[in-house]
Amino acid sequence: IVTWSILSDAFIAYLIKAYLLSSLIGLIVIFGLRC
Repeated sequence: IVTWSILSDAFIAYLIKAYLLSSLIGLIVIFGLRC
């Protein structure tokens, strides 16, 4: 149970980082296209 909790937290953190990274890349692409 403890191991699953650690894996779950790590997975959630990974999803958040991936989401923020994709959002940042999207903003950069949009900004680049507008300029």
